Amino acid sequence: MKYNTKLASMVMIASMFAGTAHAATLYSNLSLGSSGSQVTDLQIFLATDASIYPEGLVTGYFGGLTRAAVLRYQAANGISQTGTVGPITRASINSGMGNGNSSYDSDAPIISGNNVSVGKNTATVNWATSEAATGRVYYSTTWPFYYATALKSSDGSFNATHSLTLAGLNSNTTYHFAKESVDASGNVMWTTHKTFSTTQ
Repeated sequence: MKYNTKLASMVMIASMFAGTAHAATLYSNLSLGSSGSQVTDLQIFLATDASIYPEGLVTGYFGGLTRAAVLRYQAANGISQTGTVGPITRASINSGMGNGNSSYDSDAPIISGNNVSVGKNTATVNWATSEAATGRVYYSTTWPFYYATALKSSDGSFNATHSLTLAGLNSNTTYHFAKESVDASGNVMWTTHKTFSTTQ
């Protein structure tokens, strides 16, 4: 498989911005073709929920993936599904972002530690977070990978220490993985990708 540097860059951009969710405020109507910091703020917000915006790309450009994420957000929140950010959708999103209120929890959990115990067909990934958060590990035998389509193991409980076992792995194989933690306010932190190899 040819290494796709553009895709890798987009995944890295998404992971960097996802950990820096902030209490922004949208002032403009947004739709296909819009670009700029307002779109960036919108994408950062949408990326805090993988079921709404699984691709998590933060590009500053309102394209098809962002429109699909807005449609899912509107459906999930009982808003008329237009795929555009007008006054009603904007008010809902601004409420979710804390309406620019600096007291709103905008700090993503800080992830530390990267201890991986490997076996022939399993691997256990351990890490800690600076606050109680959920844990998830995305993994694949290829890199780069899309978070939306990668294999995953998750724990939805809120803890400061995390341990997830990945089962059904191939022996003597290198796996690429990234960790995700989400705090109670929905702030997301992803790590950059790392690797481990199972035993023979």
